[in-house]
Amino acid sequence: TSQSQINMGQIIIPTDNKIKGPWLLDSKSLEELHETLITIESKLEEAFNVIVDRTAKSELEKYKRLEKDIDIEKAKLKVKNSYPFEKSEKYALIVSKQGKIIKDESLLALLKDSKLHDFKPAELHIQIKKGPCEFIMEISDKYDGALETRIKVLDDNLFNDINYELNKWINKYKPNVAMQKWSSWFPGVAFPIFIILAFLIPLFLKGKADIYKNKLSQESQEILKDGLTPQETNKAIEMLLQIQSGYIPEDFHPNIEINKTIRNIWLVALTGLIILLIKPRTVIGLGQCKWKVVFYRKWAYFVLVFIPLSIAFPIIRSRIF
Repeated sequence: TSQSQINMGQIIIPTDNKIKGPWLLDSKSLEELHETLITIESKLEEAFNVIVDRTAKSELEKYKRLEKDIDIEKAKLKVKNSYPFEKSEKYALIVSKQGKIIKDESLLALLKDSKLHDFKPAELHIQIKKGPCEFIMEISDKYDGALETRIKVLDDNLFNDINYELNKWINKYKPNVAMQKWSSWFPGVAFPIFIILAFLIPLFLKGKADIYKNKLSQESQEILKDGLTPQETNKAIEMLLQIQSGYIPEDFHPNIEINKTIRNIWLVALTGLIILLIKPRTVIGLGQCKWKVVFYRKWAYFVLVFIPLSIAFPIIRSRIF
């Protein structure tokens, strides 16, 4: 989203960003976010002063018609006391799964709150507002667990400074692509997989003809094991004709067997789907949710790294050695 200035009105178009989860945020990552917010707040203060200066200069002649002795500093003071410049706000709050709220002036103060011990955070909201300049961050464990930010700054250079600082933190803690796809695709992708496997079943079922042909093949091997005797010649010819013609006796009624291939495919598919259904979710790892961050990080490593390497390594080793 772009930013623009329309004369004295100075309309600031906010820049929004949304990064899908799952975000696994522990106290360390949130403490580092606090340091980032300190820098962002200082840049917002600079941006606020820039827009105050520009507005005061553009309004100075108008003010002088009303007050002859007014100078630029008094004009700045008038701007600061006018809407929307007089509105400033700064807070960080978390919301529990039960709807309870803990709110403080800064994220660090929030992290030190003793009430967090028995809290189960589900949402984190941060806002720093300096008149028309604003920074908002929101993250929730609902839906896709996305982290959303909004920056409202008029000056392009200061906007780039804020964006740079923010992206340093985001790039350090954002989920990788594999985790994002895993989180967004499951369980939705499970249903099509089951449909495909269901359509493949008939291709792997051992029918009556296959079973009878396999029976004849086994009998042929027994005859040939000790050599073909004159007494077995007629039987051998009969078996050969049956195999070539596909003849099946009417009194042959075997149990239809499931091919081992389809059984193994179903076993692997079901095991894989069960594993993937336990997918990481966005977690604000404070209070009663600390253990979830540790669990999901280890689980993601097991599924995305350990299992693929366990499958790939024996194959690679057999090819090399």
